[in-house]
Amino acid sequence: MGRVLSLILGLVCLAGSLYTGYRSLEFRQQGEVVQGTVVEESLPLGLMSGGLSYTQRIKVAYTPIGADDSFELETGFTANWFASPDPGEAFAVRYLPHEPDDARQDSLFLDIASPLGLFVLALVALAGNLGPASHGASRVLFRGSRR
Repeated sequence: MGRVLSLILGLVCLAGSLYTGYRSLEFRQQGEVVQGTVVEESLPLGLMSGGLSYTQRIKVAYTPIGADDSFELETGFTANWFASPDPGEAFAVRYLPHEPDDARQDSLFLDIASPLGLFVLALVALAGNLGPASHGASRVLFRGSRR
């Protein structure tokens, strides 16, 4: 059962990696960048394995280029690990011109790290599928030689 679960997890992570990579590429190629304004900051309480923790979430109001209406972006987290934006501060937002309400934080790090992280998880899960075929036997993928 573990091999099947590992294969399914690996394929799901691989599909997620391809999708997030596609979306990141779409935002990078077609997206427009505007400066929004942080309107609200919250620290929702979450439960982690080590205890309770807070996750910073912010709401950013932004107006697309040439539009009269403004939109709000609520982030799940920010990539600003060393400084958190306060309400009223500028915040870079990247949005798709044909869908101005579809926006994300303008961060090259997040655009690369998300698909890459899922791809690494897919590789680990699929490599876990290469475990022992039975309890007594094991496969050797490569063997070093001793001299």
